[in-house]
Amino acid sequence: MKVSIIIPCYNEEEGIDYLSGILSKLLPKIRKKYNIELIFVDDGSKDNTYKLLKKYFGKWKFMRILKHKKNMGFGAAFRTGIKNSTGDVIFQMDADCSYPVDNVMNMIADIGQYDVVTASPLHPKGKIGDVPFYRRVLSTSISKIYRLISGSNIHTFTCAFRTYKGDMLRNLKFESNGFTCAAEILLLLLIKKYKVKEFPSIVSNRLYGQSKMKTLKTIKEHLKLIMRILKIRIFGIGG
Repeated sequence: MKVSIIIPCYNEEEGIDYLSGILSKLLPKIRKKYNIELIFVDDGSKDNTYKLLKKYFGKWKFMRILKHKKNMGFGAAFRTGIKNSTGDVIFQMDADCSYPVDNVMNMIADIGQYDVVTASPLHPKGKIGDVPFYRRVLSTSISKIYRLISGSNIHTFTCAFRTYKGDMLRNLKFESNGFTCAAEILLLLLIKKYKVKEFPSIVSNRLYGQSKMKTLKTIKEHLKLIMRILKIRIFGIGG
């Protein structure tokens, strides 16, 4: 089985060294059991992210670096990675390493019984670490609304630390170019009756660099997505 690991990056120069250390320990474990391809998508970074990605990972034969000429958003970067992936399984992770990578092997293994395995800090067995209060409130509130309108028992919708079946995700059309892509993808897959498993996890604040999420813009995008999902669920429009 082949696993495509997709990591969108935008102005992450402060954390590339740390990311390199994390991946240098994680990837040998994955390669013992699976073929892998590592795909970085530099989303129009204005700092030295692209140069540092080439410096730290350029000699890895299973690695590719894709680059947007301008910043298009987290969702757009993930979409580019998906289109260029060839894996039977797609694993998505953030460049800030805010989720424990020790969970990756188990999340990949679970994909045999499920279509999606998503990390879930809001699960009763999960935990939210030293995340800023406003982000904790936003994620918790939005996820409760999505849980209600989707009619599912999922606790966390905003997490982008996930495993997907490759062909399923490559055939899915999602609109969001921003951080709401994680919620949109999960909601669309739930509507299509795909099997989703939550993997209880902890989320922590990033150690390096700053969050790229603009709170007001993200809230507006979530409100638009809520209205879209309601139209799909009630009227069957826009699915």
